[in-house]
Amino acid sequence: RFKFTKINRELILLTPIPKEFISHPKLSIYVSVYNTDKFLPYFIRSFQNQNLTEWELLIVNDGSTDYSIKILNIFSKYDQRIKVINFEKNRGIAYAWSLEVEKALGEYLLSVDSDDYEANYDSLYSLYKTAKETGAEYVKSELAWAYDEIFYQHSNHFSDVPNQLIPIKNYPEDIIRSEYHKIEFNGLHNDVIYAPLIKKVFEEIIEDRKSGSAGMPRPI
Repeated sequence: RFKFTKINRELILLTPIPKEFISHPKLSIYVSVYNTDKFLPYFIRSFQNQNLTEWELLIVNDGSTDYSIKILNIFSKYDQRIKVINFEKNRGIAYAWSLEVEKALGEYLLSVDSDDYEANYDSLYSLYKTAKETGAEYVKSELAWAYDEIFYQHSNHFSDVPNQLIPIKNYPEDIIRSEYHKIEFNGLHNDVIYAPLIKKVFEEIIEDRKSGSAGMPRPI
């Protein structure tokens, strides 16, 4: 377990991160942030508390007008696994995701939302272990992701049900593409996908970004 202290009301990691965790992560977690500053400390700490520590967290601050970038800069200063890309203007989730997928170093990739936090400390380990042991390219998850009830007066998104993981081999690329384009882009959230597969799926989107034609509007 890592050691933390409080600085400017944020929990900051003090323990040095081994270099191999940074250069060869098992999981790359990628997220687009837009005006979710009140959730970010809980969101980031939920990953820092995981019992699988060989991860990188790729975060695009997509033109936020609140304190999101300040919070992200504080956390990334003290934890090199957290890698922040800042956009001065909002470019949309497709643009952000394509950049993160292109830069990801992990063996597997995981997409999440910045206003969630991981309720179970072993969720990353369970996802990774399932993928490795089964040889699955895609692990569909029903994890206990939760909105913090401090900010929401209900807890219907919270679950104490054990993780339900569905490993899938030879997952068709066209299905992943269709999942990606689902309304509000929730199709791929919380699922672990083998890096070469998801990078191949994103090839067209990455090329669109580089040519200047990418940039879907952020869902409201």
